[in-house]
Amino acid sequence: MGLVVTGILLVAGALDIVAGHRVRVASLRLRAKLVAKAESAALANPIWEYDQDAGAGALDGFLQDREFVEASVLDDTGALFARVVNPEVQKQAGSDLLVVKQPIELVLDSGEKKALGQVELRYSKHLLQLRLRVAILWSLGLLFVLVAVVCFGMWLALKRFTRPLEELTEVIRRRARGDLSLDVRPSFLRRDDEIGAIAQSLELDQQQRRDEAKLLEITSDLSGDGQLQGFLDRVARTGQELLSAERCTVFVHDPQRDVLWSVGPSGSEGAQRLELEPGQGLAGAAFQSGAVVKVDDAQADARFDASNEGARGETSRTLSVLCVPLVTKRGHRVGVFEAVGKLGGPFTERDELRLRSLAAQAALALDNARLVDQVLDEKAYTESILSSLSDGVVSLDKGLRVEKFNAAAARLFAWEEGAAAVKGRTLRELLPGEENDFEVDLVERVASSGKPDAADDTDLRLPDGRLLTVNLNAAPLESAKGEKLGSLFVVEDITSEKRVRGTMARYLPKKVIDQLLEGDRAALGGTAQTVTSLFSDIRSFTTISEELGPRATVTMLNEYFTEMIEVLD
Repeated sequence: MGLVVTGILLVAGALDIVAGHRVRVASLRLRAKLVAKAESAALANPIWEYDQDAGAGALDGFLQDREFVEASVLDDTGALFARVVNPEVQKQAGSDLLVVKQPIELVLDSGEKKALGQVELRYSKHLLQLRLRVAILWSLGLLFVLVAVVCFGMWLALKRFTRPLEELTEVIRRRARGDLSLDVRPSFLRRDDEIGAIAQSLELDQQQRRDEAKLLEITSDLSGDGQLQGFLDRVARTGQELLSAERCTVFVHDPQRDVLWSVGPSGSEGAQRLELEPGQGLAGAAFQSGAVVKVDDAQADARFDASNEGARGETSRTLSVLCVPLVTKRGHRVGVFEAVGKLGGPFTERDELRLRSLAAQAALALDNARLVDQVLDEKAYTESILSSLSDGVVSLDKGLRVEKFNAAAARLFAWEEGAAAVKGRTLRELLPGEENDFEVDLVERVASSGKPDAADDTDLRLPDGRLLTVNLNAAPLESAKGEKLGSLFVVEDITSEKRVRGTMARYLPKKVIDQLLEGDRAALGGTAQTVTSLFSDIRSFTTISEELGPRATVTMLNEYFTEMIEVLD
């Protein structure tokens, strides 16, 4: 707007200056014409009489004119009769001159006009240009003063309007950095213009951020100490402070018993446990319906449970109650936030919004706490199962580096002393050598293909030189979304079983050995069967054994038993 006004004033001033200059030029031209006519009449007799001195004297009066440059008088033949020049004005005149020509005529007694010549006058426009420049400078000066006054007035107006904006902007900037210490000036809050609306919005947002900061502080405490009851008490105290309530209570739902419980109200003495069934009292009604319950006069409501929801001390006055369900993002109701006894009047819509925000974050914290407990329980349960297994279990990441292993694997591979050194190492580093290539390749193949595989009765050579005979089972590990997490292999040590089988094979048929090792252990207590028995004796065994010696006797017995077993089979 200021630029538009300035432009209008500038155009108006320019038009006024141009009009004034045109008037001055027209005035100079008119004066030159009148002077030329007067001089032509005065020069008629001197030219007729050819009195050059009288003609020059008639022109001397021009020298007093500050705009006069030159006057020339010519006779009827065109010859110069008289000439006057103003040298001082001629120096300043330049090329922009006003030239006026007027014929000189003599009126005879008969009334006839006789042409005697002409007079030519030259006037300078330098004074007009000077006046034009002065007019321009004067107009510019006035315009500058006017613009300065307008700008100063606008600056004052903008300063009055922008100063509150600057302060409010500073509040916003600090708030963006997490600094909630700067308050909105009360005078801004009382204004009924745009500044007041912005200030009131910022004040409301400021209060909500402070409320959230308080809740964030207590939810952080929950993850730090894990004390659920302490967390509930801090949340209740925060709600009591934010809502200016007589007391606040957080009821938590126990899904196993299907009750709402809380240990005492905020600020109460003792540890009295409060329990409500869903639908009991105003808090139970809010939990059961999943909707906010706000009552200005709780005693007049039939759902009010005075024994669990009543105020402490004097109860004859009217009590307002506000109950907000604690609902997780998944839509599960985990409890109720109840505020009783608003100080200074019933609970307002703003109180409901603030308690909703507080309840939403409290529900999130409670849900997270339950999830953490559930994860820890499942982790402990899984670790208990793994530790109780007699087979070695080892989990590998996607790079086939060891992540976890159970106690049986630690004993089998002798990792008890160096568990920290084992984790993070690859399977080929832990089981080096060509003898283990088949087993390591099997695990790598399972990890790349995503299909389980197994190898029975295979040998593993440990770095300490021991040779283990094992049954190896490998399987991929995947997340709930089907993403590859790594692989798992289970090792069953059958070294002792193989050794027993080899020893028994010297004395018993293979069929009997398989029955003993793979059958039910209860069979070792005896079973009734139809069998064929062969009793034989070696004649003179004592004498023969004394002659052969121990080693030769054992060799002879092995050959003998081999022949006899084949006959029995």
